[in-house]
Amino acid sequence: MADAKGLRDIATLIARPGRVADIIASTDPAAGDDDRQARTQLLRGGASSEPVLDDRARARYRARLLELRDDLEEAEGNADIGRADTARIEMDMIAGELASALGIGGRARPQSDAGERARKAVTQRIRNSLKHLADVHPELAHHLERWLRTGRFCSYSPEQPTEWSL
Repeated sequence: MADAKGLRDIATLIARPGRVADIIASTDPAAGDDDRQARTQLLRGGASSEPVLDDRARARYRARLLELRDDLEEAEGNADIGRADTARIEMDMIAGELASALGIGGRARPQSDAGERARKAVTQRIRNSLKHLADVHPELAHHLERWLRTGRFCSYSPEQPTEWSL
């Protein structure tokens, strides 16, 4: 099989059966120990307290929505269908941006958790590699699917010890 990050992640896990591995921090071969420690600390830090949109950006979006609403009313009053459609499209885009940046009750939503994004990426690349492996060696793929655990910390804990040659 061609080299892939997911296969390297799997190799890291099967080289250390029964032990939990921080795949997120350990998979960048170019990173030195200081880089890995800093990245691990960042990823474990949780969500940022910074909002997706700051107060100034939200105020600008809302002001633009008011301008567009006036523009839409004027365009509709003049039967200018093209201008009205353009205003509606931009209003929908801004409304979508505000909806994704604001939570329940209009409260600012915090930026997403870097660790959660990294966990999802590791899980997805391992799953993708297992799918490709299933085409080449279904039994091995089945074994790994059964005994690999992914998440923020990953592990390979087979029921029976398995010798691997990596």
